[in-house]
Amino acid sequence: MSATEVLFIADDLNSINVAWRHFAYNDYSVRATTLVESGMECFEGSKKPQVVVYYCNAASKNLINLYRTIRADERSAKTPLVVLADFPEQKTLLEYFKLENTQTVGISIDDMKLKEIIRKAVRRR
Repeated sequence: MSATEVLFIADDLNSINVAWRHFAYNDYSVRATTLVESGMECFEGSKKPQVVVYYCNAASKNLINLYRTIRADERSAKTPLVVLADFPEQKTLLEYFKLENTQTVGISIDDMKLKEIIRKAVRRR
């Protein structure tokens, strides 16, 4: 069985480090970036991301830009998006935003539960 191709995006390197452990110790082939534009370049290669994961905290500014960009591009339009969010942002996203093919979960999610969410998202693709 091949590794799940994950594109992990966060607004800064410190944010990437928050969730990196999960991806480093599970069966993922993960690429990480702080820029939406460089993330989109991943959809040009032969190993396209099967799921995009975005880390959202109070300082995050790129979620809506990322969402619009991946949904507007035919190469990535159907790619599932998983948003790992700090609690205040999680609450806001769940209450006020209806993002297609997107699941928002708390950053403190259990590793096994996150693995299951990503597995199901890839299957629904």
